[in-house]
Amino acid sequence: MDIITLAMAKKYTQDSLEGIGALQGKNCTVQSVSEIAGGHRVTLAWTLDNGTAKTQSFDVMDGAKGEKGDKGDKGDTGEQGIQGLQGVKGDQGEQGAQGLQGIQGIQGEKGEKGDTGAQGLQGIQGIQGERGADGFPFLIYKQYDSLSEYSDSDFPEVGLMFMVMDWQTDSETGEDLGYPIYRYTGEGSPKYSLVTYMNTSGIKGEKGDKGDTGAQGIQGEKGEKGDKGDKGDQGEQGIQGEQGIQGIQGEQGIQGERGETGAKGDAGDNGEDGFSPTATVTQLSDGATIEITDKRDRAECGGRADTQREQVPERPP
Repeated sequence: MDIITLAMAKKYTQDSLEGIGALQGKNCTVQSVSEIAGGHRVTLAWTLDNGTAKTQSFDVMDGAKGEKGDKGDKGDTGEQGIQGLQGVKGDQGEQGAQGLQGIQGIQGEKGEKGDTGAQGLQGIQGIQGERGADGFPFLIYKQYDSLSEYSDSDFPEVGLMFMVMDWQTDSETGEDLGYPIYRYTGEGSPKYSLVTYMNTSGIKGEKGDKGDTGAQGIQGEKGEKGDKGDKGDQGEQGIQGEQGIQGIQGEQGIQGERGETGAKGDAGDNGEDGFSPTATVTQLSDGATIEITDKRDRAECGGRADTQREQVPERPP
């Protein structure tokens, strides 16, 4: 509620109380003013002379809206307020339509010829063509072990070819390209250009070291029996010894009586298992080694297996 309404309510209350003679006691105050539909409700509070506290409420309805008053004079310009925070950048607007193309100007005079520009980068190598027949339709004038050995002074005229013995491979596919062949151009930097690659084995290198001996192969089948060797020379006959003196023949003894036949003996134990000899042939660079394993002297050696080795010279081809 504004100050004008409150003042009017107090004035109305004062006049009403005076008219009804209700102003008895002291300390009459407006306890509260609350809004109601179409007006306000005013509650008064006071104390009677005998000390009794009293309250009374009444409604004050809003009056009719008055006419709009004249516009007041313009007030003084207030101080400028604090600048607000910068707003968030808006979305980019749509691109405007392209303007009309201007009229083409008059062609100027032809300028002077400019200086020759620097040589451009070498273009990408083209796809390698199919391999031609052996041989080259040009002469290799010079050969280097590496491109760093190249010198312009080695070539008396343009067009001569030279080859570098530095094997090249494709950096992307890993495919072997071969030895590069260049052509002397006599101009630019460098004064040569790549022509092709020679994909050959080149000059035969020195003989490599002998490789390690391979693992022994599986024993081959038994070869055919060799031819009988030539009969050796007959040895010299030894000296015949002297004949000894013949002894005196003794007298013949008397034959004894035949004894009784003895009882049959127990069956003997089974003999030990037999042992078949085995032979192993090892091939050597100058012949072969034959190992024969058999079983000898069983009674004395207790079944010991013995091995005999004999080296056989290689059979001439």
